[in-house]
Formats: sequence, C-alpha cells, structure tokens
Amino acid sequence: MGAQCGNHIDVDLAAVDHFRHLEHLGRGHATAGHHLGLEPHLLLFGSPPQRAVGNLLLDELVGAEVHFIPPGPIAAEACTFEELDAYVREEASKRVGTHYHVPLGGSNGLGSVGYLRAALEIEEQAKSARIEDAWVVVATGSGGTLAGLVAGLRHIGSSLRLIGIDVASIWTSYPELVARIANDALELLGMPSIVEPADVSLIERTYVGRGYAVPTGDGTAAIKRLVRSEGLVLDPTYTGKAFAGLLDLHA
Repeated sequence: MGAQCGNHIDVDLAAVDHFRHLEHLGRGHATAGHHLGLEPHLLLFGSPPQRAVGNLLLDELVGAEVHFIPPGPIAAEACTFEELDAYVREEASKRVGTHYHVPLGGSNGLGSVGYLRAALEIEEQAKSARIEDAWVVVATGSGGTLAGLVAGLRHIGSSLRLIGIDVASIWTSYPELVARIANDALELLGMPSIVEPADVSLIERTYVGRGYAVPTGDGTAAIKRLVRSEGLVLDPTYTGKAFAGLLDLHA
C-alpha cells in the first residue's frame, strides 16, 4: 500500500462546524496509519478553531495532519454520497497528492464487512436468548454500519427486522446508497448481491434535529432515561438519537 500511495493515507469525516463532536474513527485511522508506516491526513469540513481542543487536539497528538476544507456539495441541503466522495478525493489530491482514500465514515464494501460479521453474531445471540422476529434499531450516518448489518441479516435469512435511524440528514438516495455498499461487502466475501433499496428500512430526518452532531431534546431525554434506569451511557451524536427513535417505535 505504501509503495503505491506515496506513503499517505486520507481519512474524511464530516465536521460541518461541529468538529468538537467528531467520532474517534479518524484518530483510529491515524494511529493505524503510523503503525503501518503511512502518513495520516484528516480532511474535515469547516473552519479551523483558534485552538485545538478535544478530539481535534488528540488527532494532532497522534500525528495526523489535519486539513479543513470548504463544505462543497454538502453546503446544499443534501447530496449523494458519490458526489461528496468525488469532491473529497479531488481536495485530497490537491493537498496530499497520491494517497490511499478512506471514504466518509469508512463507508464502502470493505468497511462494512465487519458489520456483516456482526450481524451473524447478533443472530447467534438472539437465538441463544430465544428472541425471534424482533427489531434491531441502529443509528446510521454515512451508511456503512446499516449496510453491513442488512447484508448479513439478509444473507442468513434472519427473522430479525433491521431499521436505521438517520442521524445526519446528508444524503439523497439514501436506501440506494446503503444497498450498494451492502452488495459490495457481500461481493468481497464471494456472496451474491441480494440487497435491494426496498430492503433498507430507514427513518430519515425525523431524529436529526438541527444537524449531525448537534444534540436534540429527544435524544438528550433518551440518554437521561437510559443512564438513570440502567446505568448505560449513550452519546448525543449517534446512539442517543437512535434510542429516541427506538422509544417512539416501542410506544
């Protein structure tokens, strides 16, 4: 990889003026890149802060070079994943040169293989607990997690019903995106493409609020309810919003 990519790795995460809430994915890639002898670069949307704090400071401490870029296609209300990915690739080539590209959220076939395998584990655990025909509710942003899970559950013909709670409200043609990534993951494992957009159950935009990584009242209430009743702590960006959706589905 290093010989082909000029010793660079490019990781792209959506910040959109909320980089203080960035997930640990970019930092994990940066750490792994150093371990492999690659030079990690993170491309973030928005403007740099006067002082690096929180996750951004940690990104710098692990040795990642951080590039802030204009929002491009996501300056509009929504765009396709492919439009944003092409834009980021171009921006990365301008700033970094030859590089190995990791798409937003790691959402491609390869990145979703782990969640395909996780779906098989979920099925095993459900059978052990004698749970059938139940809902599996998951937060979905860039789409890779949902894609891997739907690919795995569809592949084994599971009775579990999967539904994604949109936490970003970025994409147009969202079910088509998830189906494409799911089939790419299946093909990488030598399995037939069996996922259609109609197989992707999504609740879009309802629980996003003002945008990705911006806490919502319903999400915060859901977090408080679970931590006070069960001692389980959720986050406001992903699982808090998804749990708010789960509570409404249950009601």
